[in-house]
Amino acid sequence: PIAPGAGVSVTLTLIKPIGGPGSAGFFVLVAGLLLLMGRHPRGRRPARVGLSGLVLAYLVLALPVVASALAGGLPATASPGPDALGRVRVLIVFDGDNRAGRLRQTREVLRAITPSDLYLLGDPYLLEDLRALVDPATTTLHEDGSTWNTAAQVDRVRQLVDRWPPLTTALIASRVQMPRIVALFTPSAPDVVLIPSPLDVEPATTGPAAFVPSLAALRASRDAIYEHAALRYTAWQQERQ
Repeated sequence: PIAPGAGVSVTLTLIKPIGGPGSAGFFVLVAGLLLLMGRHPRGRRPARVGLSGLVLAYLVLALPVVASALAGGLPATASPGPDALGRVRVLIVFDGDNRAGRLRQTREVLRAITPSDLYLLGDPYLLEDLRALVDPATTTLHEDGSTWNTAAQVDRVRQLVDRWPPLTTALIASRVQMPRIVALFTPSAPDVVLIPSPLDVEPATTGPAAFVPSLAALRASRDAIYEHAALRYTAWQQERQ
């Protein structure tokens, strides 16, 4: 028998380079398979139905009200208060989806505090933007591109925080990624101040705009779907240990 989380593991491995439901890559892959099916006489009707369903599904995922519900279904992480930020001396930023939101949140934090060190973990896309935000005379900027996924980023944080007193390190990541970060920290969570950043564009939840499809809402749905699956996979991994 296949373990309950094994399918999630395989699925995440396959969709990571392609993109999950809501991504352009996933749409092209499924549409291509359906078009190939449609070349066979018996497959034409199922292919037409499948393509119609695919387009409809993407239109639904592109609705801000749907994107908001999917993202809101993830466990929430409360933002820290001014007192918690006042103790922070080291700021860590995870690279990943919703980079504009992460950068905006980092800018807000840097307006409130001046850390001695700022670490960017993951791809270096935000490196120059972060460099423009800090004074090299007061803050040393570090870039670590060896952490290629969330689990590796969390492991790197564990290594780093051993150097400093508790609650003097803060971590910024997207609000949809943060629940998985919390889960990966469990059960031996280090004393880190967690700062969830907003999505690049927060989907509307009220009014006519909540029912108008948009690319921003589609991306938010894509990210939320992936994180729901990744949370399940993380829970399965922890059950096995």
